[in-house]
Amino acid sequence: MRSLAFNFITLHYAWVVFMGLLSLPILLPYGNLAAIDAYFFGASASTMSGLNTHDCKDLALYQQLYIYFVPLLTNLGFVNIMVVVVRLYWFNKRIDKLGHALIRARRRLAPDASPALDALGLAPESGATRSASASTHQDNESPLQRSPLQRSEPSVSQDWVHEEKTTLARLSGRRKTTTLGRDADVDTLTSKDRDEIGGVEYRSLKLLLKVVTVYFFGIHLLGGFGLLGWIQYADAKYTNNLREIGQDQKWWAFYTAQSMMDNLGFSLTPDSMAPFRDAVWPLLLMSFLGLAGETLYPVFLRFILWTLSRLAPRGSPMRESCRFLLKHPRRCYTLLFPSGTTWALLSIISALNAFDTLLIVVLDRHNPQVAGLDVGKRIAAALFQAVASRHAGMTPYTLADVHPAVQVSLLVMMYISAYPVALSVWTSNAYEERPVGLYAAEARYDENKGLSYLVRHMQQQLSFDLWYIFIGIFLLAVSESSKIQDSNEPASPQTCQLSLSFEIFPIFFEVVSAYANVGISLGHASTTASLSARFSVVGKLVICAMMIRGRHRALPSKLDRAVMLPDEHLLEGPEEEASRPMMDRTSWP
Repeated sequence: MRSLAFNFITLHYAWVVFMGLLSLPILLPYGNLAAIDAYFFGASASTMSGLNTHDCKDLALYQQLYIYFVPLLTNLGFVNIMVVVVRLYWFNKRIDKLGHALIRARRRLAPDASPALDALGLAPESGATRSASASTHQDNESPLQRSPLQRSEPSVSQDWVHEEKTTLARLSGRRKTTTLGRDADVDTLTSKDRDEIGGVEYRSLKLLLKVVTVYFFGIHLLGGFGLLGWIQYADAKYTNNLREIGQDQKWWAFYTAQSMMDNLGFSLTPDSMAPFRDAVWPLLLMSFLGLAGETLYPVFLRFILWTLSRLAPRGSPMRESCRFLLKHPRRCYTLLFPSGTTWALLSIISALNAFDTLLIVVLDRHNPQVAGLDVGKRIAAALFQAVASRHAGMTPYTLADVHPAVQVSLLVMMYISAYPVALSVWTSNAYEERPVGLYAAEARYDENKGLSYLVRHMQQQLSFDLWYIFIGIFLLAVSESSKIQDSNEPASPQTCQLSLSFEIFPIFFEVVSAYANVGISLGHASTTASLSARFSVVGKLVICAMMIRGRHRALPSKLDRAVMLPDEHLLEGPEEEASRPMMDRTSWP
């Protein structure tokens, strides 16, 4: 390859397409699906879109296992775990390359370190105390602090310099007892040696990898056991429903939890969550899973790191790593934002969910699906629908029967589903000097024109999305023209051999749902699957293209491969060190 500029986005495309194509050799041999339907399931699962051309309950168990594990491996959470793994790999390569030279440089300068620090009034033995004192202000901060558009101070501020001095003092004392032996070789470096050479960013990445891995798999297990505990003691009408469609309670619990957590939208019950619309506990639990899986993932992650920083002993490596991650979130992780940006994300998502919930409760109060519920259950079902309309793709109602204004609202919410997080990414990119995720054609941030900076990003993204959606609708209007122009009434389940006509708005709804990777559909009277089930082969391929392209909107085009070890300047000449940016020369040890 001539350039590595598009490594991340290209590999991501290749991974998603490959996992989708695996459906052909895996799903097709059983004989219950046509080739196009097998691939449709693969594309929908690998992009977490959740649209289906057949009921999931009709698939063989091994086919259900395929659409269970594929979303786990292509999910945003898993992909970002791999990003941390790759960044640690780059760090280790750098340590392997320069570790031995850095050891020699440290030994050469070690005798001169203490006098220099004494001149600053920072003796090594008092360094830990001073460092803890210097960090008191930051440690007392709330997990989500600072307004969203408040620009950070330059890296040469007095606070930063003081922090660097105290950290140098602490490390000087530590290096007296370092495990790096006089005859140490790069190939024999221990984990502790690598932590010393890699510095706080390296140690922070190792901690972050543990946190995001436990979070990803832990929430899946929490949701699975939470639903399993409920269904085993639930009312007979719920268990009978699963028995009638031939689904095991344990499998239903863990599959449904995974579908919500990964924002997939597949359901083992043919009418999604409609049989459970009056069950408050699973609706609330699955709403939490939908938010924790993607929409509020950055909020939960920052809160966990802040909590760990408060619980860790003062001056401990864990506290130091947590504070670094909280202070430089985008340097280490693409979905970890500064406190003010995180507050803004939480506020936007809360407002959108509250608006959608209120709209459903008010406009559909006379809808038989809603009117039969008491107030508490009605609100729980409406909240679940509001959360699911942004990514999760399940629904407690038959959407074709809800109020037209609610349908339009769901359409808009699906379209803008990626923008709250995307706005957070663009905003935090402006404040972080070296974010790990880099975006194509990144504009230079002007702190006096912050609003125009965000508006320009919004205009670019909106214009790009609109033309792609327009092309999708146009191609479907051509491929499904005979069904759109059919003047007969749509078929009913009892007369499904008659007309299979449909209108243009359900097609519009289906395209946006596919492009936004949501998975809710207005459906068709002749099927309990998505409207896509009634499309031609060409129409289904168009929907697959929508799902794949939509999965990659707002993703970084490449990752920052730059890795700077804290003592790397010791290997440079005076001219090189003087020319290096202050942020690199004062990087955390």
